[in-house]
Amino acid sequence: MNPLGLATAHDLTSTEQDHGTTGRVSPVTLILAALTPTFIILVSDRQLTYRHSGKPADDAAMKAVFVNGHYAFAYTGPAEVQRSSDGVREAQSVPTYRWIAEVAADHTGFPDPVLGALAEGADDVVPSFDKGLIVIGVGWAQDISTNPDGVYRPILALVHRGKDGAFMSWWDGLKPPVPRAMYNSRPDHKDKLSPYLDAVDPDSMEASAMSLVAGLRAVASSDSTVSEDALLLCIPLSVVQATDQGTDYNIRCDGPLSAEEITYQHYKIGGVEPMEKGPALVIGSNILIDPYVNPGGFIQVSQTHP
Repeated sequence: MNPLGLATAHDLTSTEQDHGTTGRVSPVTLILAALTPTFIILVSDRQLTYRHSGKPADDAAMKAVFVNGHYAFAYTGPAEVQRSSDGVREAQSVPTYRWIAEVAADHTGFPDPVLGALAEGADDVVPSFDKGLIVIGVGWAQDISTNPDGVYRPILALVHRGKDGAFMSWWDGLKPPVPRAMYNSRPDHKDKLSPYLDAVDPDSMEASAMSLVAGLRAVASSDSTVSEDALLLCIPLSVVQATDQGTDYNIRCDGPLSAEEITYQHYKIGGVEPMEKGPALVIGSNILIDPYVNPGGFIQVSQTHP
């Protein structure tokens, strides 16, 4: 039995019609996650696809959201959402990742209350006909109400906006049964992914990361809606423990994975590609969209002067 918490999610809108909106774009995104007692890894492919034609689109709207040095979200579904006020939708759409960041900035705490706020908000920002929004969250929780022993626990979280409304759920990565889930993946996806998920090594971040990237590429080899290019976010427990002391921390965007830094990298077929910008960051009530990577290959995050 695999002792790790593992999950996969695949875009629910990939098999749906465009509802007549020409040029509408949604990310057809494969998301993989591995939870261990000392690190968490989140992997997603970068490809966006036009829903009505299935053709690849620009991937600029595909983002991860990293919150307070402890947890992160990736999503699959509409690239943009529309806020509403008193039941009336705003004319201006906002990127889905920005909406996630705004909710996280207004509701501190993982898995609750941010999951509840995302689920409640998803009912407002995603029309009922647009059934494809899934938000996957991973992170470290030390909520005394859910963790009486005060030990950091790796958490896998899900928010799903379906045709009957939105719901949320979360799983403790250290408690059996091991949390595993798939959403609208073809049977051959599951067959291809299983050996790569089972190969995740709780003693090696690098080997685990490469296994998840290889699994994503195995699916991409037979599914043109999934890209071989992968975005990877690794959150070591040691960094989370340090940030609780109010210290600054780095997000490494090149080089090997390390227990001393958060890692956010773009894996192309030829290796790690340097990145100019990092994930959307939430630091307290502040939001940083497209933070620049410095010449040293990392983003330095200040918790006191964001």
